[in-house]
Amino acid sequence: MKVVAAICVDFERSPLGGASRLREGLAGRRVIDHALSRFARVAGADERWMVVPPDQAEAATRAIAECGVSIRVAPIAQATPRRRLIETIRKCSLESWRGGPMNGTWFDEFVEPFALARLLESTGADAAFLCEGHQAALDPALASAQIAAIRERAEAAMIFSPAPPGLGGIVLQPSAVETLTSHNLTVGILLTYRPEFPNTDPLIHSTCLHVDPDIAATTGRFCADTRRGIERLSLLFEHCGVEADSAALTAAHRRLFDRAVETLPREVELELTTDTLAPRSKLRPPLAGESKRRLDDRGALAARLAELATYDDARLTLVGCGDPLQHPRFAEIAAQIADAAIFATTLVSPLHELSDEQLAALNSGTFDFVEVPIDATTGATHAAIHGVDLFDPVLANIERIEQQRRDTRNPRPVVIPTFTRCAANAHEMDAFYDHWIQRVGSAVIRGYNDFAGALPADTLLHAASPVRRSCGRLWSRMTLLADGRAVRCEQDFAGAAAIGDWRSSSLTELWRGAAMSELRGMHRSLDVMSDGAAPSQSTRPLATLPICNSCREWFRP
Repeated sequence: MKVVAAICVDFERSPLGGASRLREGLAGRRVIDHALSRFARVAGADERWMVVPPDQAEAATRAIAECGVSIRVAPIAQATPRRRLIETIRKCSLESWRGGPMNGTWFDEFVEPFALARLLESTGADAAFLCEGHQAALDPALASAQIAAIRERAEAAMIFSPAPPGLGGIVLQPSAVETLTSHNLTVGILLTYRPEFPNTDPLIHSTCLHVDPDIAATTGRFCADTRRGIERLSLLFEHCGVEADSAALTAAHRRLFDRAVETLPREVELELTTDTLAPRSKLRPPLAGESKRRLDDRGALAARLAELATYDDARLTLVGCGDPLQHPRFAEIAAQIADAAIFATTLVSPLHELSDEQLAALNSGTFDFVEVPIDATTGATHAAIHGVDLFDPVLANIERIEQQRRDTRNPRPVVIPTFTRCAANAHEMDAFYDHWIQRVGSAVIRGYNDFAGALPADTLLHAASPVRRSCGRLWSRMTLLADGRAVRCEQDFAGAAAIGDWRSSSLTELWRGAAMSELRGMHRSLDVMSDGAAPSQSTRPLATLPICNSCREWFRP
């Protein structure tokens, strides 16, 4: 069996759609030098190739010579109309190898099936190992093991590993490439659940080369394709050395970045208004007598957006107690967000109403995702849960968005229907998921959220562990209410425990300020108490924090 190894490189554009960072410095060398040096040490390949766009062949040859490695150049066009869609769907799950909307996986960021087919044909290879140029932490041992596995498991159409993005790659045989090209599929379709392709999880198949559980359980992205990625890898290389393997890097990552307070949160949730056409919904937080809120300080908003955009992997979600579309100046705010160039933006709306102006705003390039909490498959269940008979308008508005995407050939925004599982709709859950996965490619099932006791408890079994640990969201997400209050998280929907005012304070001041530091300290004490497998939940350290003490959403990412 002839196996070639190929590193996919674009000196102009990153797999996430931004500017390439291959020539930027990292631990005394360029990103591309780290990647090529590690790639050159991958064992078991009969040939090594760098696949680049045809107009970058000269730059590729120069980079290889400067690095001092022996790699051939394969100028093959890689851009496809689907590339923009893949760039979008991966924004939700940068630190996971799978789990994104539309079955997106990390491998789809760099595997272009038609380009791979041309490489296999031109080299006469029986299989190809693929990785990407920003993989400055590529583990040669893991990649070599993947190549060895395809030689041992001739029946496997591919070999992948459930390692965090950036550490390994994927091996594909011509049979897998033929499946992808003939049906115009992505790799993710073969690695995730689709109702029309019933199969067991590929993790239990011969196509999976397992890694150490500690490596697989690490949540992180080991690619130098963003500012945060370069900052993290710089610190990891400083602690572990530039030649560290997967085990050392993931162990250091957990030690350095799990429960680490970075300069800015990775995600900000912003409320525009509390206005909604479904004020009696059984799944939305009650305002408990709170006066109506509406964002009106556009100057402060501009300042906060500019601050958030300094990181090119930051996410902004418009959500809150109300429907963002009910804000009278929604289109203007959408344009303001577009000007800020935030990496990923999501609108959460029930889509009870959608004017032509709002529809145009959704297609303007501002929003990557529109999350629609439908929570039902029938009008009767939808009305019983949300207190309004607007099921048919919701479906019609989803179709309007989808039709506009088709007409304009614009991959954004991706529609993500969601379903909050509770006793009132549990009988429709399976049908909901299968329908929307086939209809728009995405669907999300969530557990019932009682908002720290503000809503009645549901009769279905809750998903929280009996052993209470610190809330992971305190280290990744910030919530801003429409009236200017910054709160500890979305559970504080009434603003009862504000940590400051985002109109007068920067995100950094709020995120790293005394209030959040004290809160995180109290949560850290839970981890100390639960180490050693405590037999039951203990919330004593949070007794003075009513919202945290009553919250059952602490385990969610």
